Amino acid sequence: MAGRPGNIATTLKTLDSVQNIDKSDKVRRNQLLHLAHAQLHSYGGEDWDTFESKNEALASYVNTHSWAELDLGQITFHTSPAVFPDGAYPYYLATLTNTRWMSNNIELEGSFGVVPITFSPNEYLDAIKWTIGLEIALEVTNPWQIHLSTDHPNMGLLTDYPKVISWLMSKPARDELFKTLHLDAQKKARLLNIEREYTFYEIAIITRASQAKSLGLDIERGHLGIGALADVVIYDFDPNVHDPSKEYTLLEKAFSYAEWVIKNGIPVIKKKTITPN
Repeated sequence: MAGRPGNIATTLKTLDSVQNIDKSDKVRRNQLLHLAHAQLHSYGGEDWDTFESKNEALASYVNTHSWAELDLGQITFHTSPAVFPDGAYPYYLATLTNTRWMSNNIELEGSFGVVPITFSPNEYLDAIKWTIGLEIALEVTNPWQIHLSTDHPNMGLLTDYPKVISWLMSKPARDELFKTLHLDAQKKARLLNIEREYTFYEIAIITRASQAKSLGLDIERGHLGIGALADVVIYDFDPNVHDPSKEYTLLEKAFSYAEWVIKNGIPVIKKKTITPN
C-alpha cells in the first residue's frame, strides 16, 4: 500500500505483472504503466521502526523497462492540510502522529478525510522521504520516464515546484538542505554522493514534454515545433549569464514568477502581470 513500510515488494510485483503489456499499434500512443507518486511506493522495512528507503530498486527497474514511468510525489518541508478521498487513511495518519483529523460524507459511497500534516528536516522519517524522491529523479536515467509532482497539498505545495527544480538542477542547493537533515537520514541516504544535475532541457521534459507524450498529446503539446499550440512560458533567467548550479537562489526565484505566459498565441501574463481579457 502507498505510504506503508515494506511496500517496495508490492510495487515491483505490480510492475512485473504487466510485463507483457500490449505494445501494438492499435492505439495512437505506446502503452505505458504509470506509477503515481513513486516516493510513496519505495519503502522497505517491516514497520516504522525498521523503515528504510528502497528507491534504488525502483529506479533500477524503470531504467531497464522503457514502458514504465512515474511521477515523483516529492516531499517538501511545509505544513498543510492533507486531503484524501477516503476517511480511513487520515485516521491512520492522525493516530500515527497524535493529531486531529476530520472525515465527511456528502452523497458518496466513501468519505473524504483531512488531517494537518507537517514535514520537517529534523524528523527522521520526513528527512529520508525527502531524499527518496530526489534520488529516484536523479537515478532514473531517461527524463522521459519522469513527471515532476509533489502530490499537492499533501506532500508538497504547487508553489514549491521552483524549490524542487532548484534541488534537481543544483547539487549545492540540495547539499545545503541535506546538512540540516536528521543525522540518521544523512547516514542512510545516497543523495550526497549523487553528482548529477538536471539541465534546462531535462526540466522542460519532466514538467511538460513527458506528460504530453504519455497522454498521446505530443503532436500539439509539449514542444515548440511546427504544428504545436502556441503555449509558451518564459522565465527571467539567462543561462548564458547565470549558472543554475551556483546561483540556485536566483533560479528558484525565476521559476516562482513567470515573466510571460502565452496561451494559444495570446499573452495571458506579460512582464509578470496578468493581462485583461
